[in-house]
Formats: sequence, C-alpha cells, structure tokens
Amino acid sequence: MNLKVIGGTAAVSIVLVAASLAFYRYSETHISTDDAQISGHLHPVTTRIPGSVMQVFIHDNQIVHAGDLLFELDDRVLQRTLAQDEAALARDEAQLDVNRANIEKDQTTIRLTHRESDRTARLSKKAFATASRLDRDQAAYQVAQASLKADTSLSQVLKATVRKDKAKIAIDLLNLRFSKVRAPVDGLVTGKTVEKGQYLSPGQVVGYVVPFRMWVVANYKETELQGIHPGDPVRITVDAIPGRTFRGHVDSIQQSTGAVLSLLPPENATGNYTKVVQRVPVKILLNPGSDPDHRLRLGMSVIPVVLPKRLG
Repeated sequence: MNLKVIGGTAAVSIVLVAASLAFYRYSETHISTDDAQISGHLHPVTTRIPGSVMQVFIHDNQIVHAGDLLFELDDRVLQRTLAQDEAALARDEAQLDVNRANIEKDQTTIRLTHRESDRTARLSKKAFATASRLDRDQAAYQVAQASLKADTSLSQVLKATVRKDKAKIAIDLLNLRFSKVRAPVDGLVTGKTVEKGQYLSPGQVVGYVVPFRMWVVANYKETELQGIHPGDPVRITVDAIPGRTFRGHVDSIQQSTGAVLSLLPPENATGNYTKVVQRVPVKILLNPGSDPDHRLRLGMSVIPVVLPKRLG
C-alpha cells in the first residue's frame, strides 16, 4: 500500500515538474503582458476661419473618406468680400492699362519734341528761328519728359496695387475653401460636437477622425526586453472581441521608460530608495488586413504575446 502511495506521489511530482518546465519554456519564448491597449492617430476636425455653421453632413461614428465634406460655414460675407476685391482688381487693372497707353503717348511725344527741339536749335544757329520758338520747343520736350516720369511712377504704384488686389483675392478664395471643412483622412468620426447654427472660432476642435490604421502599445517589464526584437511576430487578443486573434509584429521599442515621460518623473537620488521594475512601451503594428471590419477602437485593452520568429 505504501509503495502505491509513494509511486502515485512520484508520478504526480513528475507531472508537476514537467508542467512547470513546459510553462517555463513557454514563458521564456512567449512574452505577454496585459498592460497594453490599442493606440492610433487622432486627427482633429477644426476650422481655420470664424463663422456660423450652415450645414452639417456627418453624424456620430460615421465612416468618412479623405476629402469628404463634413460641414460648411456661412460664406455669404466671404462671397461679398471676394466680389468687392475682384471689382477693385478690375478697376486697378483698367487704370493700369490707361497708364500704359499714357506712357506710350509720352514716349511718342518725347521723340517728336526732341526732334523738333533739335531742328529749331539748328535753325536758330543760322538765324532762321527765333529764340522764343527755341525756348518753346525745348520746354515742350522737358514737359514730355516730366510727363513720362510721372506716368512711370504711377505705373509702379498701380502695379503694386494690382499685386495687392490679387493677393487679397487669393486670400478670399482660400477662406472660401476653408469654409468647407473636409475629412483629412479615411477613418471614423468620433467626438462630434458641431451642430447647425453653432458659431466657431479658428482652431476650435469639434470632433476627430480616427484612421483605420492602428497599433498596439504594450508596456513590457524591462526584464522582458531581452526577448523582444523588432520584427518579432505577435499574437494579439482583445478583451472586447473574445474568441478572435489578431496578428502583428514588433515595430520598435521606445527609447525611455514610461516613468521618464510622466508628468512627475521619479527622483531616485533620495535616502529612501526602493527599486521598482520599470515598464518600457513597445509599439506593435497590426498586420495589413487583420481588421477588415474595423472593430478595433482606440484605448481597447489587449493582451499581446510576442512569439518566436519560427512561430510567426
């Protein structure tokens, strides 16, 4: 009887030791943590100009594509400003055209008065022209030169004014484009707060677009990093989606622990020091096509398991 008990105890011990060894080997090659969550980009939906919301074309949690119209502001004042600036440009360009014609006229007058003045000067030397006529012809030449100088100066002013008018119109067109707020990327609308009739200020955030391309941030213990390398395959389970496994791979390991980047990083140069195992964020990219129905959401808790490359 004692031998049977001893034999049974020995068998149980062998099984426990084998199970312990198997678990140890598994834990050495399959590094997991429950301190992990889904992360990704948050693209704010905002306006660059002030105005009242005229129309809203989106609702909560709607799928949008880059360039889709989300909402538009009242652009009636912008349209009037554009019309006024275009009218000012047309007026200034017309004045510039008149000035160009005046400059051509001045140049023609200069050539004529210059020849007439030279001819009168030659005749005056031979006593065939009076001094008063010579003075009159020279004065006409000087007046033509002064007129050309004045019209040339006016031309520079008008050209600057036309450039200014065109710059105003460019800004008007830009503001009109900004009055229609579009989706920056493909993704899901979240945190929508914009409503029809609401007055918005420049930079005011009224929602976000979350791209479908997400990743996992897993905070592994510093003692586990020796078994984690970029490119290692990862098996991911999500608490909110039981029974489904996602695949990914290690992208990179953060250059610092999470504590260093916290609001109040620890100060270890004190008399009461207690060593605490730190955690280092590891970025894990999901493999393309692993979430075709877009069920993952930012902040979801996950359990990533870094696998040996031979099992990837």
